[in-house]
Amino acid sequence: MDPEHTEFVCLECLGGPTMIVLEGEGMLQMRDYPQQMREALANAAADAGVPVRRGLRTVAATDAVIALRAGYPVATLASVEDTKLPLNYHWPSDTPEALHWDTISDAIAVCDRLLRQRERRDTLSRAR
Repeated sequence: MDPEHTEFVCLECLGGPTMIVLEGEGMLQMRDYPQQMREALANAAADAGVPVRRGLRTVAATDAVIALRAGYPVATLASVEDTKLPLNYHWPSDTPEALHWDTISDAIAVCDRLLRQRERRDTLSRAR
């Protein structure tokens, strides 16, 4: 797939109370996601009326690291609890009853808005 025409959005641990646009990730080397993707995701959230927190990076690896290391435009939409960690991550308490379903619904709204913005951008680009 051509990185000029392919973008990725990683949805990571969306069951927590606070949605975030992750700035970057890396265990051995911190790699920031491309700024235009982070901003596009944050703008989609704002347009959808969904508050997102910014400024967080993780030393864990998300699925986005594969696209990031391959040079694709990518960003991660995730959620955290007050500790800035994913809610119930790999614990027995990680059950459907413990999820914040409103955050998951908000993530769907953000992704829908981002896709519609990208479609509009591509339609205008083709019309030129």
